[in-house]
This record gives sequence, structure tokens and C-alpha cells, in this order.
Amino acid sequence: MRRTRSALAGMVLVLALAGCGGGGGAGVATAGGAQPSGQPAPAASADRTEQLRQFAACMREHGIEMADPGPDGRLSMSGTTTVDGEKLKAANEACRSLLPGGGAPPKFSPEQVEQLRAFAQCLREQGPVVPARRRGMTIGSRPRRHRRGRALPLVVASCVAATATAGAAIAVVAFGGTGTRDGPRSNLPPATAEVTRMTLTETETVDGTLGYGEPVTVTARLGSTITWLPAVGSTVARGKPLYRADEHPVVLLYGSLPLYRRLAAGVTGDDVRQLEQNLAAGGYQGFAVDREFNADTAAAVRRWQADLGLAGTGQVDLGSVVYATGPVRITEQRAQVGDPATGPVLSYTGTTRTVSVALDVGKQQLVRVGVPATVTLPDGRTVPGTVTEVGTVAHQKPTAGNAPADGATIDVTVSIADQAALGTFDRAPVHVDLVADQRKDVLTVPVGALLALTEGGYGLQVVEGGTTRIVAVRVGLFAGGRVEVSGAGITPGTVVGVPK
Repeated sequence: MRRTRSALAGMVLVLALAGCGGGGGAGVATAGGAQPSGQPAPAASADRTEQLRQFAACMREHGIEMADPGPDGRLSMSGTTTVDGEKLKAANEACRSLLPGGGAPPKFSPEQVEQLRAFAQCLREQGPVVPARRRGMTIGSRPRRHRRGRALPLVVASCVAATATAGAAIAVVAFGGTGTRDGPRSNLPPATAEVTRMTLTETETVDGTLGYGEPVTVTARLGSTITWLPAVGSTVARGKPLYRADEHPVVLLYGSLPLYRRLAAGVTGDDVRQLEQNLAAGGYQGFAVDREFNADTAAAVRRWQADLGLAGTGQVDLGSVVYATGPVRITEQRAQVGDPATGPVLSYTGTTRTVSVALDVGKQQLVRVGVPATVTLPDGRTVPGTVTEVGTVAHQKPTAGNAPADGATIDVTVSIADQAALGTFDRAPVHVDLVADQRKDVLTVPVGALLALTEGGYGLQVVEGGTTRIVAVRVGLFAGGRVEVSGAGITPGTVVGVPK
């Protein structure tokens, strides 16, 4: 089943420390909280680098390609790649405890909060716009061009000197983008998208076969000679001859029970009801449709036989009738005119094309009678279908040669209402999209809008005019390149940042 994948232009994780050593005994803030002054900064940097290296290794073990941190403490996965949203979510959950501070947000003392607030004010006065926050400080990953043309390192250095600011840990995982770029950058995202309310549907794609179903062989039991056969490709409906033996028609009737005994007066059973239903459908009257073959039934049979040009015996002999569930399409002549009517005569299928799926038993939760499906034809066109039959008996998958068995399957039938949409395909391999999961009337964003937060979970970069802020969100279903989200202030029309 082809689960939904999200194309991400790149993935860049930045762990930047604005380390500004200060005096006066103030603690140095790290990703795990305040660090006592006097502890050598290089040792802390080495510990942090090792933590990041372990985090990257863990992400790789969970299927997310991430390089070890460089000298600048940057973790990145650049280039174009495809990331499974569910895999990324699971990897982040499994590995976040390896981040500095166990993935928890920084904790600052009141003194450090004041230092950070002063540091932010200094940077705003120098040019880059940095929002002050009640708890700590967040610096955008793409600083604005400073108005006075001073190099950013000099601006930061001057503010550090002026405020003796303790370090602040900034950690953002950005889904999208192409890594770092030279030169000044805008604080706004490269592109935006709106939060939309919609029905999100995840599909599973399985292989199927379009056709008229498996052929059924008709065997003659009259001990006479075949004198007529229908043409291959022709259709036969109820009441019409399926073939002729000694010029007597062997008639097609509808039903699920075979004619396994002679039907005559005094016989009772469901096979009698089935015969009477066919007589009534053919316009014959004067009897009750029940399980009893009585004199009234025999009289109706004689009238029917006379219309067929047969002797009016008032009873139905073995081999004189063939039952099928509906009209049939002749697929093969198994005998020739003149052959004895004592063996296989012809093969038929139904007249309606359906899709047969051998579904892995591990995916049977995807199907139930009435579930919609989409069928993709060999020419790329799609047609809607509906699951109409779900088998309850598991079959071993066929294997080549002496290969070991590879699981079991159940038979699933998908019906197509618009037969004309299938064109001229009589039998063909197709793909079937089954609904694996669905969320109705939910808020969604492109998967590329998600930010994975170091403290765990995800966020969105909300764009409001010329400013941005990070809002934590809960994620739900990933499907079709979008993801279900919910969070404080996230409503339809909210503008969020996305990669180009």
C-alpha cells in the first residue's frame, strides 16, 4: 500500500548558542538551563557537540538522514529528499531526549531574563529585529538586514559587551529550505501558506486485476449431441438458450443453487422456490412462489416448455437448465458442434467488469462492504468504485518454485458503476486506492510548514504582517502532502511560513 509521503526540499536543524560570557558571577545559560559560572566554556561546548552527535546518530538509526554536527554546531540534511511524516515524528519522539538538556527548553533565572531582555533591546537598536519575550528570548533563524550596515558579529559583540548577557539556546528544526545562504537575510519565511479547513484522506494503494471475474465451466449431462453453441464474446440472459443438444435448448436461469435433482410434483425445497422465481420473472402465473412443487407449478412448467418448443412434461430434468447469478458472457467454447454432450461445453463470466484484489490479511482493516475506492487504469485514467465483497477465508500467497510462503491474502471485489468509463479494457492490471484513514473538517497545513521543537512536538511559524512567531501545535493525520494541526490561535486563514 502505498502510504502518503511528503516531499521536503531539505531539512536544516540549527542549534546556535549566543554565548556571551559575563562577569559578576552570573550563570551561563545552556540548552539545559543555567550553568554555574567558572565552568570552562570549551568543555561545555565539547559536551554539547557530543550530545548533538548522539542525536544525529539516533535520527539516522530511525531512518532520518542527518549528518553529524559541524564546527559551528549545525546539524543539517541538505539537498532534496523525501521524508515520511510519520517516520520523522517517531524519530523525533525517540531521539529528542539526547538533545542538550534532554530536549527541554532553557530555564533562566530572573537576572538572566533581564539580561536577555536588555540584549534584545540592544540588537533592535543596532538593526536586527529580535522580539522580547517574557520568558527568555527567541532570535529568528533568518536575521533581517541591519539598517546601519554594521557586520552582525560586531553588533552582537557590542551588545554582549554592553549587557554582559548570559547565553541563550535557540533550537529549531525547519522542514524545507536549502540550508544556509550567504549574505543578509529577511526575518520572514521564503514563502507562506494559509491554514485551511478540509477533509484529509490517507489512502493505501494495492494491486488489483480488472476483468469479468473467473470463468465458470458448463458441463453437459444429457448424453446427446451438441448442435449449437453461442459465439465467444456474446451474452446470454435469463430464459435464453446457453447451448443446444439434439436441437433442444439448454436454458439459462438465474440463481445460486445448481440443478442437482429432477424437479417434479411433490418435491419441496429452496431449489423449487428458485425455479418458481424464474417462472414468475418470465411472466408465468397461476402458482405461488414457495418451496412446494405442486400441480399449479407443473402447469406453469408445461406452458414454459411449450414456449421453448419442448415436450410438455411438467417436470424439469437434470441437465436441461443451467443456473448463473445473472447474465453471462461467453469466454470460450470448450467443445464443438457434433461432440457428445457429456463433458465441458463452454466457459462464461459475468457481463460486468469488476476489480479483484488479493489483499494482505494485515491490511484487511482497510476494507468493508460499501467503502469507496479509486481505480487507476493502465492508461492513467481513474474511475470510482465501491468495495462490494470481502472474503473471510485467507489464502496462502502463491510462490515461485520452492520459495517459502509469503503471508496470506483475502479476496476483495471492487465494483465499478460506470462501466463505460473502463473503455475497451476486458482484463488489465490496475491500482486500487483504498481509504486508510480520514479526518473530516479539520485544520491542515502543508507538511513543509512544520517545525520540530527541541522540547518535543511541533510548531508553526505564524506570519503576522512583518513579524513572525512560533506557535506550538498538535499534529494528526499526514496525507496528500498536508497534515492535520490544532493549536492556540490557529484558525482557517492563519498565514504560516513554508519553504519555497
